Amino acid sequence: MNKNDAFLGKDVLAEQQANGPAQRSRTLSCIVEGVDATSGPYLIHNEPIWREGHLVGHVTSGDWGFRLEAMVGLASLHQDDGVTKAWIDEGGFEVQIAGKMYPLRVQLAPYYDRTGAIMRS
Repeated sequence: MNKNDAFLGKDVLAEQQANGPAQRSRTLSCIVEGVDATSGPYLIHNEPIWREGHLVGHVTSGDWGFRLEAMVGLASLHQDDGVTKAWIDEGGFEVQIAGKMYPLRVQLAPYYDRTGAIMRS
């Protein structure tokens, strides 16, 4: 931003710098809590995601993660003020699968069993 010459995207970067680095939409990793492999229900795609009664996104893909022993997926979240890490960390997300609401845990990084504890159990 300190360059004297103009460059492509400088105005957008200046706006982001002034208003914070949040983007209006982001793709995140998600885990549906309270479901299992045998009884489901399963994430497929386009399941709506809610927070505090507002539609904030949708699942783009998902299925049972055998290594994590959880229903995992990718979700696209949207918010006019920006999808910040603080907003994500506040939680309170729910996903609607087959007409029923389930708690949804989301994070920026992929879910990963670093120690391999689940795989060894």
